[in-house]
Amino acid sequence: MTASTSQRRPVSEWVVLALYLAMVLLGVAFHEPWRDEWRAWMISASASGPADLQQLLSGEGHPWLWYGWLRLFMGLGDASAALALAGLLAGLLGSLTFFFAVRLPLWIRTGVLFSQFWLHEYVVVSRSYGLAYALTLLAILAVVRGQRWLAAALLLGLAAHTHLLVALANLPLIALLALWGRRQPGRHRRLLAVALAIVLSVTGIAAAMGPAAAAYGQGRLARMSGRLSRVLPILPRIPPPPRRLPGRDLPPL
Repeated sequence: MTASTSQRRPVSEWVVLALYLAMVLLGVAFHEPWRDEWRAWMISASASGPADLQQLLSGEGHPWLWYGWLRLFMGLGDASAALALAGLLAGLLGSLTFFFAVRLPLWIRTGVLFSQFWLHEYVVVSRSYGLAYALTLLAILAVVRGQRWLAAALLLGLAAHTHLLVALANLPLIALLALWGRRQPGRHRRLLAVALAIVLSVTGIAAAMGPAAAAYGQGRLARMSGRLSRVLPILPRIPPPPRRLPGRDLPPL
């Protein structure tokens, strides 16, 4: 058997992929964008540049990368179709990276692919999760398979700027990768990459921890103090956050 024949993917994988794509495209065809999907699109469309986008995001609690991704599809005409295409490509980037790059049995990869998340939530619904997963998985593969630490650091940094929870989850992941590679050659390059990944992840957290995140925390503390004050009236009550957060007004949805 030749090398090209041994590396050829079995027909069963292509059958699974064809069924998956058919179901995803069917879901996209009948999906009506939710309010949060349209809001992200409108923020991207309303921003005149990076500084303006940062101002609009000051009350959102999200970093910038997903909104920058959406801007790539602004010139495609119909907004609904462009939004669906942006979410579809981001989701497929994550699901297909997993399906083709992760060395697991076909039945496990098929089960993951046909789960609710990769069949609907991360692909049909236009959100940043598929993009974040693809960047994170590519970073892990860059380290485990190729020892490309700087590439992994940049990918993890980009992933941190898709969503606040991804930025927070990246920090222990960076530590795990650093521990895994502590006996690998290139110690100084690895330390530089780890430091770069941490800095980029922290900037993603800082970009998201704006007024919206502060208001969320204040709201949780206000509800907690309200419950405690009913039991112990002597305790002070924390006022709830204002309903209106900083940021420019957007057109109505």
